[in-house]
Amino acid sequence: MESLKEDLLSEPAHRRDYIHSLIDDLESDKKSVMLYLAFEFGLIVITITKHYPAGKTMPWLVFISLILLLISSFLFFIYFRKLHCSRLQVTNCLMELNIKKAYRIVKSDENGIWKLHGCKYKLGIFFLIAGAVLYVLEMLMFKLYLSKCL
Repeated sequence: MESLKEDLLSEPAHRRDYIHSLIDDLESDKKSVMLYLAFEFGLIVITITKHYPAGKTMPWLVFISLILLLISSFLFFIYFRKLHCSRLQVTNCLMELNIKKAYRIVKSDENGIWKLHGCKYKLGIFFLIAGAVLYVLEMLMFKLYLSKCL
């Protein structure tokens, strides 16, 4: 099986295709991180501009949830930047058709992108979920408060 894999990757066209598949993997990862960033910034902007304009007091749970979302977006931005830099490095591997270096950059267990920077992604997800849960909790408590007042 290993010799078959080496035979397939010995052809320049196969090497090029493999490196392109690694680039595509990085691009799809970047797109998913961009969705998280768009959601977080959208929620922050809508909350600040529509629900709590200047002069209106923001509940502490909403404030904490927005802080958590900002932390999450910062972590996702760092991870996004590392993905982008890794994509540029893998693109440079196309010139030499260096699949070993491209593999090392993206998927290696020692120094691949996930091994080096996956903790930023995981922490970003944690802060995103925590911020969203607090935000929803505050909105539910506010609706409950309104229903008791009416």
